[in-house]
Formats: sequence, C-alpha cells, structure tokens
Amino acid sequence: MRRLLAAAAWLAMVLLYPASADTRLETALNVSQGAIGSSVPDFMFQSADNGKIALRDLRGKPLLVTLIYTGCADVCPTIIESLAAAAETAEDALGKGSFNIITIGFDTRNDTPDRMRSFARAHNAGGDNWHFASSDTKTINRLSEAVGFNFFPSAGGF
Repeated sequence: MRRLLAAAAWLAMVLLYPASADTRLETALNVSQGAIGSSVPDFMFQSADNGKIALRDLRGKPLLVTLIYTGCADVCPTIIESLAAAAETAEDALGKGSFNIITIGFDTRNDTPDRMRSFARAHNAGGDNWHFASSDTKTINRLSEAVGFNFFPSAGGF
C-alpha cells in the first residue's frame, strides 16, 4: 500500500509539475526521512467532540498519527478505511486500548471538529482510542514539519 501511495503521489507530481517532479519527490522524501527518530512536541488540538486533546494525553502507548483533509475524495478515505480494518485486527492481536490513533485534518480552513466527526462516521472510523482532531494553521505547519509530512494546495485539493 505504501508503494502504491508513493507511486500515486509521484505520478500526480509528474503530471502537475513535469519539470520539477524529481526535485519535489526528492524534497518530500528528504523531509520525511529527516523526521525519523526525532521527538514530536506536545501539540494541542480541537477534538471532533469539541473538546481539547493534547499529544501528551496519548503518551504511554504506541501512537499512530495520520493526517488527512475532509474534502479529499480518494486517497484520504481509502487510508482511513484501510486503517480502520488494520486497527481492528491490531486490537484483536494486542488487546483493546493497547495503542492510540489520532487523525488530524490539515486543511485548517475546512477541517472543523464537525467535519472531522462527519468524516470519521462516514468511513466507520474512530473509537475510544482513535481520535479525530483539527487545529490552527501554525500548529498544523509545526506538526507537519515535526513528523515529516509535506503538503501543498493544488487545483484538485492538496
């Protein structure tokens, strides 16, 4: 799946930015690889239930962080639906509540708590240890840098 997503991202870059696709891909890979092994600061988010959630609230167990945008019609829903199935399998193997997941909307203009909640419901995701959240632009940019996630707006979304 990772190779498929990487290939899809590469193809999209080649089609949208043919002259600089290799440079953009190399930059994206360098950013993501550069984040490996680094500590992620304690960021605060607005949870989909309109409360607050900080990364420190999720410490003490393995944590999977996913970034999506609710206006995404293809890759994001596929990722979340696949993750929902994987999370169920992992809970069966490791025990309920043995890890945490947080899915964060990076489209700060549109990914409100209500939209994050609707997205989770529409894709049968979430639960006691899976949180959907959003935040302001500054926090999302700092988080993206800390975890090596690279995104930019395009005509079709991001």
